[in-house]
Amino acid sequence: MLPLYKATAFQEYDIAGGSSRPCIVSVIDENNNSIADSYVVKIFKQNFLQHTCREVFGAVLAKHFDLAMPEPVLIEISSTMVQELKKHEKYKSSNICEGVFFGTKFLSNVESFDGSTALKNYDYWELGNIFAFDVLIQNADRQVGKPNVIIKNKTIHVIDHELSLNISKSFEDSFKSNTWDETIKNNRSGHLFRSQLRMLMKKNKLNFDDFTENLRTLKPEILYPYMKQLIDYDYAPQNTDKIVSYLEEIKNNESKFITLLYNLLQ
Repeated sequence: MLPLYKATAFQEYDIAGGSSRPCIVSVIDENNNSIADSYVVKIFKQNFLQHTCREVFGAVLAKHFDLAMPEPVLIEISSTMVQELKKHEKYKSSNICEGVFFGTKFLSNVESFDGSTALKNYDYWELGNIFAFDVLIQNADRQVGKPNVIIKNKTIHVIDHELSLNISKSFEDSFKSNTWDETIKNNRSGHLFRSQLRMLMKKNKLNFDDFTENLRTLKPEILYPYMKQLIDYDYAPQNTDKIVSYLEEIKNNESKFITLLYNLLQ
């Protein structure tokens, strides 16, 4: 399960680059011991609480697929801290209240990812893994204009999965309806690494072997204990069964999914 920490103080509000206006907080553990590290927490509005569920599931799956990401945790925000937050103009009218929210360890001294980032400095399998993972979880939010990655010590860390895993169709139905065309293939706002991966594919320097191996060992039911943890904190994950069935279907149609990856790079 994800560790549960309790926020004790805000260090920074509305940090740059976050549309959900995340904050940096100090935390203590369940035994009231101070944690040296700071954490970024997304205190979602009440009508967006499913985003917390998707962040949790996204983090669990990212770990299975060997993607680097800041340590994921759950962070309790008290009513006193919510009241303090609402004193600030940007949060004053926000529909937020106390509760448990998704957070990640704050990484300092990171490099931002922009159009000048030289992708040739990164192993193709790392870019391919992230691309395949985003196709798998139907992530609509890792695009050229909004990278949702940070770079620490030359390693790409994935962040922000609240717009992923909004699964309403089976894999077969998603495949037939070209679910991924707009978010992955769109030339202006398509996937962050699509152009680079297309060039690699033309040079026969691209495969998804590492991702495929992790797909074979994936047990989609690993999401259920995290679903229960979320329910314990008053969440109601809406489509966990559909997500699990969708992932299981992809496992059973591995070659079709890998073909999809290559087709999205045509």
